[in-house]
Amino acid sequence: MRILVTGATGFVGRWLIPQLGKEGHEVCALVRASTETTMLAKLGVSVLKDDGTRDLQPDLVKHGPFSGIIHLASLFLASHSRDDVIPLLTSNVVFPARLLDAAVRSGVRWFLNTGSTWQHYEGRSYSPVNLYAATKQAFETLAQYYVESHGLRFATLALGDTYGPADRREKLLNLWCRIAKTGMPLEMSEGLQKIDLLYITDVVAAFELMVDQLEAETRPERDMPVFSISSGASLSLREIACLFEEVTGAILPIRWGARPQRSREVMIPWQGGRGVPGWTQKVSLREGLAMMWRASGKPC
Repeated sequence: MRILVTGATGFVGRWLIPQLGKEGHEVCALVRASTETTMLAKLGVSVLKDDGTRDLQPDLVKHGPFSGIIHLASLFLASHSRDDVIPLLTSNVVFPARLLDAAVRSGVRWFLNTGSTWQHYEGRSYSPVNLYAATKQAFETLAQYYVESHGLRFATLALGDTYGPADRREKLLNLWCRIAKTGMPLEMSEGLQKIDLLYITDVVAAFELMVDQLEAETRPERDMPVFSISSGASLSLREIACLFEEVTGAILPIRWGARPQRSREVMIPWQGGRGVPGWTQKVSLREGLAMMWRASGKPC
């Protein structure tokens, strides 16, 4: 298959694209005009650059035909200021809507969207934790028009907390690896909130299975399923910190309770969505922490 991927230089994209290549798929990356693409060139990935203004259909036709699109790109902000509203809408609603419109006019058969468990505060069918989550839902609402009017196969894989080596994001486990090596104290909340951590290779496996399913199946026009993956064992931050210290032999200089709890803090991760058919967790949290720790001193 020939597949177009957005967010190719992000954490999930940098792990997913080589695996898609190993499976025999031809991958093309759609990136911002300013994106550094050296890594993609080394992987033999063709690149389309978007300036944010033009119709994307000519590029999709020229570099296609594409069987489907994997949409990973997003702007994530845990909280926002008034200056962040337009960037959030542009990145998470306008850009994917432009892409989806071009896709249906170019004969793309399926679209695999990446959602967020933060669209489901307190386990509700829809309740956004923050504006970021609201923009993710807004795109899915827009997508329903294209699904119903064009018969596009559309599915969402809702992700929670992901981790693994070569992660450039300012995520919790990356911070912990840093403070464990430097001894710099880190102020945190009480640490009672639970999270469901999934190692990156398990996440990639879920995307691969979804690609196979979307390519093989013919879905009812109005069907827009949301899938999710889970380790089945959510742990509190304090419990994960204890396991981290046990696995690494390092001490985490965390000041528990030094920071107030965030507004609309997610205390228990969402467990809804359909399970990805055929998916099982392969890397336990203990194994994943050990691999991440061993790789933490290496450049991304």
